Amino acid sequence: MKNYLKTKKSRGEGYVDLCVAVLVLSFVLLLCCASAALISRGRTIASAADRIAEAAALAGRTDLEDAVGRIIADTGLSLTVSFEGTDYLTPGQKVQLGHEIAVTVRGEGSLPLFLGLSVPVPLEAATVTSSRVYWKGEGDDP
Repeated sequence: MKNYLKTKKSRGEGYVDLCVAVLVLSFVLLLCCASAALISRGRTIASAADRIAEAAALAGRTDLEDAVGRIIADTGLSLTVSFEGTDYLTPGQKVQLGHEIAVTVRGEGSLPLFLGLSVPVPLEAATVTSSRVYWKGEGDDP
């Protein structure tokens, strides 16, 4: 008789525990999928930074609006590009052979939560390369 009363007393408790566990597991899976999308966007930004740095190294200059615009259009994201830390020649956007070209690309992603809320996450990728162009004079083409 004791066993009968004990099972009657805890009736449905295991079912509620299972439902709560399934609910928590679904939220964890949702967060993992959203994080994977955010990581993928970060890798896309890093790839864009590498491509922009390569274009700048091959051109030996950093005023590459057309190439940068084309690369950003290929990604389909809204990105900001800066060349802070680049070792320029004195009068302009030219970079001498072997000198550093630093590229920083910034974008923004979002981590979606439940109820339509999302958390904005700033994403940034930086890369450094060296110029592959020798400039003879300050106003000369290579």
